[in-house]
Amino acid sequence: MMCRICCVLMVVSVLSISAHADLDLTGLNIFVDAAEGNTTFADGTSPWSTDTGGQKNGLWWRRTGFGYNAAGELKGTDADIYEALADLTNWRPTGPVQGLKTTVTGLVDGQEYDVYVIYASKHEGENWNVTADFSPITTDADGTVTSGITYGAADATLYGVSVLAGENIGDNGGGIYSFRGLIGTITGTAAGTLDVYIDDISNLGTGNQRAWYDGVYLVPEPATMILLGLGGLALLRRKR
Repeated sequence: MMCRICCVLMVVSVLSISAHADLDLTGLNIFVDAAEGNTTFADGTSPWSTDTGGQKNGLWWRRTGFGYNAAGELKGTDADIYEALADLTNWRPTGPVQGLKTTVTGLVDGQEYDVYVIYASKHEGENWNVTADFSPITTDADGTVTSGITYGAADATLYGVSVLAGENIGDNGGGIYSFRGLIGTITGTAAGTLDVYIDDISNLGTGNQRAWYDGVYLVPEPATMILLGLGGLALLRRKR
């Protein structure tokens, strides 16, 4: 019995960590592509996006043809990504780019998930970045991020903010790549939902600094998948 469990663990682990252009949405994996139906400003208000680029009006600009679609296909049909434009004259939280909240549904009660932010970035010289957390992201008086985890394209320290390198998972073309960065591990509840908060640090750098945010990706922990499966088998045996 233990041998079978070990084999299942090994197989599920390989499937969970394999990185490729399209996201793996088999099994209990979940991808929420940021869109009007699941994403608002961090305080729950909307609208939070626009299709008009170049405006520093507090909205995230929807760009089509980049990132993932709802099916997890890189640059697939209806693929889009949201950009927060740099603004060098305003500090957050009073600056024009407001933080977001994306709501994930369909979580299994008792299942542990590794939760990733999916974003895009260029090379270190234009180290686009995104900050993510399970609670609203805070900043200090000068706009420096004081909560959450900030990811970029390469290991760097940007204006006192620690920027981690995400995992490169796909080529968007033009030197722009899709990445995923681990936010943390959570356990699904009976409600089956999770709120993930997103923000940028684009206005702390030059005009090349910005954020391209795509969505939230959840990968179940293999150990709890097996435990839940064994629990289900035990329940079936009792019923028999």
